[in-house]
This record gives sequence, C-alpha cells and structure tokens, in this order.
Amino acid sequence: MKVNEPYEEQAIPIPYVAGVFDGMGSIILAIQEKKRTGVGYQVQPWLRITTNSEPLAGLLDEFALQHGLRHQFNETEAGSIRWQIQAVEDCERFLDLVMPYLVKEYERAEIMRNDILPLLKDQDHHTKQGMIRLAGLGGELTATRNRQRERKYTEDYFRELWEDDLTGTS
Repeated sequence: MKVNEPYEEQAIPIPYVAGVFDGMGSIILAIQEKKRTGVGYQVQPWLRITTNSEPLAGLLDEFALQHGLRHQFNETEAGSIRWQIQAVEDCERFLDLVMPYLVKEYERAEIMRNDILPLLKDQDHHTKQGMIRLAGLGGELTATRNRQRERKYTEDYFRELWEDDLTGTS
C-alpha cells in the first residue's frame, strides 16, 4: 500500500490487519443467559478491535468487505469505535487469514479457531455437556489474557447448576 493512496483502491495487506488485531484486538467467548434456548444460555464468539481512529475503522470495514466477512460497528460507552465479527464462519475465515501473522494473540486465536469454533459449528452449545466444555475453553481464553476478570459462567458454575442432570439423579 502506497502512502496517502486511498485504501479502497487496493487490497489491504493481511499482515497489516493481523498486526492491528495482535495489538488492539480481543478474542472473547461470550456466554449469556437466554431463556429461549434449550439449555437456557447462549454462546457467542466475538473477535473485536476497539479504536478511536475513524480512518482505521474505515480500513477494517474495507478489509472485511474485501474478504466477505460479515461485521458490525458499535460505539462504546467511552465513545470508541468497536469493530466486531461474531458469526462462526466469519470468525473462522478471519482467523484463518490473520493467524499466520499473530504473535501476542496467537495462543488465544488457536483456542478459538481449533477448539471453540468447531464445537459451535457442531451445535455442542445446545447441550449441557457442550456448555460445560465451552465454559472451560472460555476459561482458557481468559487465563491466557493479561487483563483477567472474574467470569460468571465458568465450567464449575455449569457443573454445579446441572449436577443432578449430569449424574442422573433427581
């Protein structure tokens, strides 16, 4: 990409976007209570980049369009722009593009790409055992992160919640 040349006119280099994601990105497995699902919880993968730069947001938008990635933008409470991919197939495609260039986020990307996304594709999150497994993998994502925060929906949380169902007793 030449300096000052509009990025809409040329392909955006994958290593550039990978570097942005490595430095500013987040890989999250979101678990939320949702009564209308079979197990009462919903699981969603989130790949995010949060920025205050409108030109960077535009570049990410163009990159996603160039690669057929469904994505969205949200404004955070702090007024930043959050670029996000959450459909399983699009998360797979994005990670397949950027993983060869990741350094800091590689381990987390590998957990999401090789462990979590296949389980979501196989609909494992619609079973109690699958939810427990996914919550454990979500814990692995959190454990490999520098900024750790307390997770509400952990593997232990679901084991305790469904203890009677899993042991076969009433």
